[in-house]
Amino acid sequence: MSIALQHDITEHTALFVLGASDPDEVIEALDDWDKDVVRGADEAMEAMEDYDYSVVVSAVEGTAERVFPTLRERHPGTSRVLIADALRFGAKTPGLADAHHVILKPLEPATVEAVLDCATGGVGQVTTSRLKLTLGETTRLPTLSTSFVDLLRALDDPMVTAQQIAKVMRSDPAMVAKTLQMANSSFFRLPRKVSSLEQAVVYLGINSLRAATLAGRCFEAIPNVPAEYLERVRKNSLFATQMVREMGGPQVQDALTAAILQDIGQLLMLGQIDEYGELMDAAERGEGLLHELEQEHLGVTHAHIGATLLAIWGLPDAVVRAVAFSHTRFPVPSRGLDTVSLTYLSGALTLEANAERPLSELLPDAWLDSMGLSETIVGWREYTGELALLKAAA
Repeated sequence: MSIALQHDITEHTALFVLGASDPDEVIEALDDWDKDVVRGADEAMEAMEDYDYSVVVSAVEGTAERVFPTLRERHPGTSRVLIADALRFGAKTPGLADAHHVILKPLEPATVEAVLDCATGGVGQVTTSRLKLTLGETTRLPTLSTSFVDLLRALDDPMVTAQQIAKVMRSDPAMVAKTLQMANSSFFRLPRKVSSLEQAVVYLGINSLRAATLAGRCFEAIPNVPAEYLERVRKNSLFATQMVREMGGPQVQDALTAAILQDIGQLLMLGQIDEYGELMDAAERGEGLLHELEQEHLGVTHAHIGATLLAIWGLPDAVVRAVAFSHTRFPVPSRGLDTVSLTYLSGALTLEANAERPLSELLPDAWLDSMGLSETIVGWREYTGELALLKAAA
């Protein structure tokens, strides 16, 4: 498999409604979009009378609260994206109730384009860096084996038993070994060593087993990945998964899968890009966040590559989107712990545990307040410290 960048010309059109003080340099950088820029709500109303846009992006100051309700009535199929100030963002932000997506300032072209792509039916991949995965004769994109497909199908059955799951797993000895290894890992802190596959299934639970199974497949399937980096990604994935387990919530099932797979793109890039390990090392030394270094040096991030692979594998859309946005700063409205926010939180807490970036830079107080997490995050950070000790020993 080779990784290349493909500059597609989109058929979608966007209307940007900016305030008088909003700079338009970011908008001008979106080369692959047909776009119009207007100033204020009155100009926006006139533009929407003449044209049916794919997406309308509106700044907060006096525009979104007027534009979005009208847009919802006249063009219900148009996606509505709100630009908000991160320092003043909250549940009562004007226009939030009518928005499909939110972009917090300061604006960055990669973030804006990722949200636009998602709003128009994509999976959050940056349009100017849209991926083209080329299948060659000697290398190929990893696929899911029949045994893995059968297991995932069994795990999705609400009436399945531990014995039935174990029966499916026994068709693949490597899968059995990986599951028992996972169950006995210090990360899961089980009361005693597990030797029975049925016990491992019961102890891990359906959600963790699904995530662990997919992760095991990923960590086996990518060729040419140095063991040191493979282990680093594996431990971070386990860490993020345990954080999701701790945070919980109604969408924890998809979030567990997304959390453990959010860095699968790193393995793909390690196997194909010689200098990628140097970027990982630079991030670990604190020279920048990995996805920022990727965007600067490669024009694409591992989140976009990973989301593409998972979409090809046919994983649920919620998982694909969560992985695609796993390093994008809050691209959706704050409406509870959904799959995207759980995945992002798990990644942010993992980064803090690795001492790569203070949590305050990744989770602004205003966003935590809007999510109602200002107090809860304290307990999660304490759990992060405990888990970091287990990670060091794992």
